[in-house]
Amino acid sequence: MLFVSASAGLTQTKEITRDEYYAPWRAAFLKARGLSRRHVSKTEVYKDEKVSETDEWLYENVVPDRIRYVHVETSGGKTRRTEEIDIAQSKYCKRDDNAWEQVKSPCIGGGAGGVPNTLSATYSVENIKLDNQDRKLYRQYITYKNTFSKNKENEGLSYYETKYWLNKEGLIVREEYEYGMVDTKKLDRATIDTYEYESNIKIEAPIKQ
Repeated sequence: MLFVSASAGLTQTKEITRDEYYAPWRAAFLKARGLSRRHVSKTEVYKDEKVSETDEWLYENVVPDRIRYVHVETSGGKTRRTEEIDIAQSKYCKRDDNAWEQVKSPCIGGGAGGVPNTLSATYSVENIKLDNQDRKLYRQYITYKNTFSKNKENEGLSYYETKYWLNKEGLIVREEYEYGMVDTKKLDRATIDTYEYESNIKIEAPIKQ
């Protein structure tokens, strides 16, 4: 299973509002825009309680205008890898073992979505230790009816749980996302994101113009 637990010894959990949950999250990402940083993300998709697919991302940003993306998808025993480097207005792309090429439009896309048919939502915050460092943990737990499931008529409620950890500077150092079934606790999908903020990341053009 992808998820790992932070060390215990926690203070009391405090319930908060939705706005109190999202305000520090938005502030953290706004602050991070001015910093060179590295973001690693891994998602595991489960079928019959086993990992059937993985989706991995690496994002590196060097302010003000250099970005590197690496996307690796594994499904059905096959792996696809795409890498993109953006330097100012120039974009470079590499797919699998092919050579780098300069392109006009992005070769890596992304997507996001909300949770439809929400039935309940709770939010909380607590002070904890993560990797022996003081962190503030925010948690969101949503239950909903998954109308997109092929077995929606027979399934119970689904849940969507998100967590993020802030450091003393108010920056996000870790996020976790989990989809599953409320009654059985069966996992559908789980993601861990980790963030590093450092000034020595280097991103260079892979080919000469």
